[in-house]
Amino acid sequence: MHSLEIKRKYIDFFKSKDHTEVPNVSLIPENDPTSLFNIAGMQPLTPYFPGTPHPMGKRLVNVQRCVRTIDIEEVGDTTHNTFFEMIGYWSLGSYFKEKAIEMTFEFYTSKKYMNLDPRRIYVTVFKGDKDAPLDQEAIEIWEKQFTTKGIKAEVYDKDSQNNDQARVFPLAKKENWWGPVGETGPSGPCSEVFYWRGKGEPDFKEFVPWDDSNMFIELGNDVFMAYDKTKDGGYKPLKQINIDFGGGFERIALVMQLREEDGSIPMNKTIFNTDLFDTPLAYIRSQIEDESRKSTKEENRIDITEFDPTLTDIKDYEKAVRSIRIILDHLRASTFLVADGIEPSNKDQGYILRRLLRRAIRHAKLIGIERNFTKDLAELYIEKYKPQYPHLETNSQKIIDVLEKEEINFEHTIQRGFREVEKLTAKGEKITGKDLFFIFETYGYPIEMALDSLQITDYGLRNKYITEFNKAKESHQKKSRKGAGKFSGGLADHTEISKRYHTATHLLLKALQTVLGDHVHQRGSNITEERLRFDFSHPKMLSTQELEDIKKTVNDQIDAGLKIEKKEMSKDEALKIDAECEFPERYPDTVSVYILKNPKTGKIFSKELCGGPHVENTKELAESGKFRIVKEESSSSGVRRIRAVLTKK
Repeated sequence: MHSLEIKRKYIDFFKSKDHTEVPNVSLIPENDPTSLFNIAGMQPLTPYFPGTPHPMGKRLVNVQRCVRTIDIEEVGDTTHNTFFEMIGYWSLGSYFKEKAIEMTFEFYTSKKYMNLDPRRIYVTVFKGDKDAPLDQEAIEIWEKQFTTKGIKAEVYDKDSQNNDQARVFPLAKKENWWGPVGETGPSGPCSEVFYWRGKGEPDFKEFVPWDDSNMFIELGNDVFMAYDKTKDGGYKPLKQINIDFGGGFERIALVMQLREEDGSIPMNKTIFNTDLFDTPLAYIRSQIEDESRKSTKEENRIDITEFDPTLTDIKDYEKAVRSIRIILDHLRASTFLVADGIEPSNKDQGYILRRLLRRAIRHAKLIGIERNFTKDLAELYIEKYKPQYPHLETNSQKIIDVLEKEEINFEHTIQRGFREVEKLTAKGEKITGKDLFFIFETYGYPIEMALDSLQITDYGLRNKYITEFNKAKESHQKKSRKGAGKFSGGLADHTEISKRYHTATHLLLKALQTVLGDHVHQRGSNITEERLRFDFSHPKMLSTQELEDIKKTVNDQIDAGLKIEKKEMSKDEALKIDAECEFPERYPDTVSVYILKNPKTGKIFSKELCGGPHVENTKELAESGKFRIVKEESSSSGVRRIRAVLTKK
């Protein structure tokens, strides 16, 4: 089944269950200070879990593009990606466990949709602890669902000698509990769905769904959001119970496209063998295979799906396959990141993009690709994904230009780094991993290339250098971890101080437009409980007087006690009334518009599309103090950045 058909059937299935499709939004989150990227389909929906009504209803579905960088060093195996797509469906107070489990099982096993063999489906549930009991309800619902397929589903007991009929596996909170997104807020037990890829039935003494063998492929995870974690670390029943389902689309494509007639999936088949990577993989193969060395002896063939070893000089097949997968993954991620407005730099999202590109280029050289290739792969990804993501084609020239420029710059970096290593060698002093990190930090010269230029081949010695290098690099690694795992703050953070800072960004944007002109538009924001950071379009540094006028305008509106009104309307209507909107294409057809109005005069100060959270009156900001601009600086070409606080000092 082609990947586009899988997506269509997924959306169609949940639309038939009265779900509304919500937009696939940018990779760059709005107002989330702790996540560089949208890392899950549910992330843009976090404001609505506590009970804020979503403009498109209580039942939602979509396929969302995501980027996670916490596992960047794991990319190259059979399951990890930096960029991936996540299928998701949600109930915001509409239905709960029984309906969710029933729909999940139906989608995967019904003949009309995925038509997977139910005998290959295994699930997990929460085993219970001091905060919440064993999820007996989920167990009974799953037992009922398997019974409809004539399958007896027993609960796994690791101490039992008779687990032949086990289908349901109770797991501890570490594996089967989600959230909250911050220190407090909505959370709940999970139920994961796995597909057994082996021949026959699994031997649970050898394999279990949550191990690292990759014999079980996770298809998705239902979160039963029923608890509210409190400041004291306890859990109480949540006012609005929700369902949050997420599934990795690449893994589903693997199961749908590469399984054998008996339902098994060969272990040498991975997500990189699906149609999501077919033309880019064919391109890489063409770069490393040489027909002139083709062997005609069938016994010389080695079953490697990524390339034909008989057509190359490559001897270390395992490393070569890993390099190919890294290139495929990183160039796909880079293509999408540039399309969403990111350019290579030494901080935040730009740092991640630069790291992905340079890592891909380095691995290309490891398998013998010396020519510039990023443009070619980007064009293939644009062609492949443009039916689903038209903005790739719209931004195609920019994507190509950015990747080509970075590839050329990295070639210069390699030359500079090599010269710096030669300088260290010429001094005759002992070179450490810390020295090599300094070269990396200054010139971007990778540690592996530095060790090669030093002709250090001994594994133990190389590992010693890398250990020293990694200790020095820890602060930079934190930048990658920002895009990882669970996140908090921003739209997910409903503390009063965060609401005040979020409301302050509305005041700041309008103040900037008032003082500087209508050309000013938001280009990003980052909110914590300590400060706000706001990026905006403006060609030059602000003067002292301009900063003073902006500060005064914001404080005047705080003192005026503007009332914040929320109105739901169509996106077209919102744009007709000139509501401020950073990226209209990111919003659904029905939107929330926040209007800041003077209750005494009735005069509107600002109108802006937003997802919240906000205070009810700007006077509430004064409880934290006066608005003060801490710093104004350049963010990127044509974009300035303001850092500001609410302070009583």
